[in-house]
Amino acid sequence: DDDDDDDVWSNPGDLGADATASSSSQLLVVTDGRAGVAAQLADALAENGGALGEIVPALSWTAIGGPRAANAASAVPGVMWVGPVRPEDAVARAWDPLFEAIARGDRARVDDAIRGFDRGFDGGRIAARVYPPSLGTPDGTPDGTPRDTRGIVDALAARIRDGIANASGDPLASASASASGSFVSVSFAVEWLAANGSRAVEWLASLRAVHRVAPVLRVRERSRVPGFLTRHRRFESPSRLGAGGRSLSNYEATEVVQGGELAGVNTKTPFYDAGIDGAGQVVGSGDSGLEVRHCAFSAPGKVVMHRSLTGDTRDHSGHGTHVVGSIAGDLTADGSGSKYDGVAKKASVAFTDMGYEVNATRLCYCLSSATCSPNAAAEDWDGKYTGTLANGELDGPAFTVGDVTYPWSNLHACVDGAGDRACTRYDKSCADEGMTDWHHPHGVLWNLCCVFSVENGEETVDCNNECAHDRTLNEKNFLCEYDGQALYTQANETCSDYAAYGVTEWYPNGFVKESLKSMSDIATDMYDHAKAVGASIHSDSWGGNTPAFDVQTNQVDSYAWNNLKFLPIFAAGNEGEEAEADTPADTNGYTWTYEDGRGTLGNPTNAKNCISVGAALSDNSEPIDNSMLATKLGDLWDDKTDWTWQVDIGGSEGTHWSSSLIRGLRADVTISAPADGNHSLDARAAVVADPVDLCSTILNTANMKDKVVIFRWEDCLTIDHMEQMVTAGAAGIIVYVLDWYAPERFNVISANSATGWTIPTIVLPGKDGELLKQLVEQRGAGVTLGISGPILPPTNKFENMASFSSLGPTYNWLIKPDLVAPGDSIYSASILTEAEVAGGDTCKKVDKDGTSMATPVAAGAFALLRQYFADGFYPSGEKKSSDAFVPSAALLKAVMVNGAQALTGFESDGWPIDPPPSTKQGWGRIELAASVPLPSSVELDVSAEKTPTNLIVVDDVDDKMMPGSERGVCVDVDGSIEDLRATLVWTDHPGSMAAEGALVNNLDLQLFFEDANAGEMLWPLSGDDLDGSFPFNGDFYNNVERVIWSKPDVGRYWINVKPVQVQVEQPFALAVTGQVTEVAGKKTKASCFTPVPPPNSQAPLPPPPNS
Repeated sequence: DDDDDDDVWSNPGDLGADATASSSSQLLVVTDGRAGVAAQLADALAENGGALGEIVPALSWTAIGGPRAANAASAVPGVMWVGPVRPEDAVARAWDPLFEAIARGDRARVDDAIRGFDRGFDGGRIAARVYPPSLGTPDGTPDGTPRDTRGIVDALAARIRDGIANASGDPLASASASASGSFVSVSFAVEWLAANGSRAVEWLASLRAVHRVAPVLRVRERSRVPGFLTRHRRFESPSRLGAGGRSLSNYEATEVVQGGELAGVNTKTPFYDAGIDGAGQVVGSGDSGLEVRHCAFSAPGKVVMHRSLTGDTRDHSGHGTHVVGSIAGDLTADGSGSKYDGVAKKASVAFTDMGYEVNATRLCYCLSSATCSPNAAAEDWDGKYTGTLANGELDGPAFTVGDVTYPWSNLHACVDGAGDRACTRYDKSCADEGMTDWHHPHGVLWNLCCVFSVENGEETVDCNNECAHDRTLNEKNFLCEYDGQALYTQANETCSDYAAYGVTEWYPNGFVKESLKSMSDIATDMYDHAKAVGASIHSDSWGGNTPAFDVQTNQVDSYAWNNLKFLPIFAAGNEGEEAEADTPADTNGYTWTYEDGRGTLGNPTNAKNCISVGAALSDNSEPIDNSMLATKLGDLWDDKTDWTWQVDIGGSEGTHWSSSLIRGLRADVTISAPADGNHSLDARAAVVADPVDLCSTILNTANMKDKVVIFRWEDCLTIDHMEQMVTAGAAGIIVYVLDWYAPERFNVISANSATGWTIPTIVLPGKDGELLKQLVEQRGAGVTLGISGPILPPTNKFENMASFSSLGPTYNWLIKPDLVAPGDSIYSASILTEAEVAGGDTCKKVDKDGTSMATPVAAGAFALLRQYFADGFYPSGEKKSSDAFVPSAALLKAVMVNGAQALTGFESDGWPIDPPPSTKQGWGRIELAASVPLPSSVELDVSAEKTPTNLIVVDDVDDKMMPGSERGVCVDVDGSIEDLRATLVWTDHPGSMAAEGALVNNLDLQLFFEDANAGEMLWPLSGDDLDGSFPFNGDFYNNVERVIWSKPDVGRYWINVKPVQVQVEQPFALAVTGQVTEVAGKKTKASCFTPVPPPNSQAPLPPPPNS
């Protein structure tokens, strides 16, 4: 506390619990961003007993101090406002789904939210972490000074222990300082939290020394578990249980990401042909375990690190083994050759084992009496089995009540003398009370149980439920097997009742369930270890299931910022299929519900400085079906395949935007029924309705004849509005929906009765419709629009997305995933049995799918790209050791995004895909051969449209961007076959945890052309009040920006990097491809476009004759 009585707070209650008029508190200092303000702030605070904290965008900092320090800060020139950090600011948004569900009284949603928390359903308890404020240097970077962090955390832990039981209502709630001394671990029971709402979290946030209260989120593998169909009949087969058709091998996935399918590439593996196979690269990975006895990892130096977070080094699920096999597996002993090798087959791996065995254990305890029945227990966890560690304990060896510590095993259910289940008081074990543990002190294995229910009057069954392998309790629900097929019995029967027919249990001995350990700090627990053995790329196919920015997301961003040549890669998740998710709140606090899978991308794959990877299909995936169309369209579904159409952009100006694969759904026949259902339309001029939302009288119907009319679908829309367009002679109609606050991206417009109209009419997602609107408004007569289709599934199935792949946006509106790679039906390395090892059969493969499988394929591709630069292939395309350099993570991302190709197909269930950048496919599919030029020895046709003639990069790790210091590249374009592509990426400062991942620094990518206007800006478009809301208007939210300028005019271009807002000096990377040549020595736009004076055509006069 500040003891200066001359300065006091006017309202100390705003500061949090136990505040007085002179208390020190956390502060927020808002500035105008002028140069030097942070350093002056730090000095003013320090001189008055305070300290500067972390960056909070935009142009703000946290601080610590009393009223005297706050007054001193407010007097610093450039400071606009100083005030307390409110307790509600300390509550992480990861709690939102739970608190919203509790407020609604929706128990099903409560359970779904709790499943996302570590130990929430496995152990019946929720773990949270409470962080004190961080102190930093004026640039917002932690200065490394301990400042008695351990003492603060110890004191905070003691304060929380004194009050958490009362605040949460849980008598066993506990708090302890972390081993690192950086946070306080808090634990309380699920049921107490569900019953008491947010009370415990709000109390924690009210403590003045608390900067952040965040749940420990459960991390899960990102592969898909085969599901079982749930029709209501006795015999049932699994939809996908390793049967049915071929699967994509690692080799075939390698062909896709290397660009072997591109036009102009006459080899399946151009990077291998160039001698780029991962040699010299180390890729880190953390996962369930690694079967090091597999022949894929037998080469000397293949596994340079193999460590465990839990002491359990077995891979029970095979997930980690499969993942690492796709990154760098090298099946040297396999007779099949290289078909199942990883993408970077000669790379090494630094592996951290996160997996551990989780057994099923029944838990309960008494609060007052020494023993009690389950019905009288203070908590019985509903009498269900919950997950524990393999030794029967919950997460951690003990819990604390008051100042006394007890083992978690005291909560084990017991068997009393009569053979009934009983409970002990929390301070006693079963043995202490003369009883034994229920079944086994370490718990039992798991099984799959079939659960019966009635929906709409019909009985259904779901056999995807994990249950304890406890015959007394669950045998009548065990999943059965007959002739390799899964089936179930009636609710009162067992599999053994049909033994005479050859029916057995699917898992007669149960199965081992594996969980992944949540890390306290991903830097010290994993990244540092991998980096120490040479890893600069880290591939992780796991994550949490909430899109909220959490502590671990901040840790990923922080590590990338502090290690600019280290690239984190994460799987996007598999929740995208028919999933619902609430939108982030808008500026008015309103939320909507997405019904098309958006908002399902979890964390830490939502980190701004990582690569998030979604899953595309493979050529061995199942054919595209129309199941989603049939479901979404309902009564409008007509069993036709002509629903998807494409907008073709043309004209002298529009042709440069023609790479945009803008798709939409046609109108229902009640709106428009062209002959033969043909909604195609030749290119013609377009006009935007005035007003575009049709919420007042349409003013420009006289200008609509024979044109494509664009308008926005709002609540104001009526049939009369469209009737006016048709009557005015419109040739076609393009409708778009602002879908970011709507349930669906793709919509169909229909009428109550047929209109009789026959003009082509399609409906687009909001981003795409807004692009067309702005193009027509700003580029005028130079833009034409046409409609083509219907669009059918392409021949190459890898042009389609897996429906299960999770979608963004994140809560801070980042475009995620970043990239996609094949992730459906991938064959890679498998775990082995002891008999297989003894018999020398160590090259076994297994089929898995999910974004877990796409991520290692992408990581292997990044390893190849890193080798490209490290071996000196840039800038010539030929290997030259003198040109070798170590690229930054931002450059790797920029080059890969720059060459990424838009998918031309559909989601696997027939739903359209919006073009890049989108919440489904990000910036597109990884294509290495479209990203960099390769040696002349590789069979490439460099005159093809997709294979770049040249690559120009800027990788400014040390020469950082300052406010007002525009930078760029001057290039000459000498051909129009290839797109002129440019991509800007910067590894952004993480900012404070309270900033929720928002950009600290905002750079803009701009494209200028030398013309009669002395440098016309081609990109971005001017969105006026929408500037920053769309990628083509300048982007306020993302640290990746890309321009694709199709069919570029021959001439000189300036590619500009503009610092819109720079709070901390910012390194960046820029990648440019096309038929381009860099113009040396041109460091500014003015010098790039300065005309060269014409040579003097007049011969010099001869010298005068000598006189």
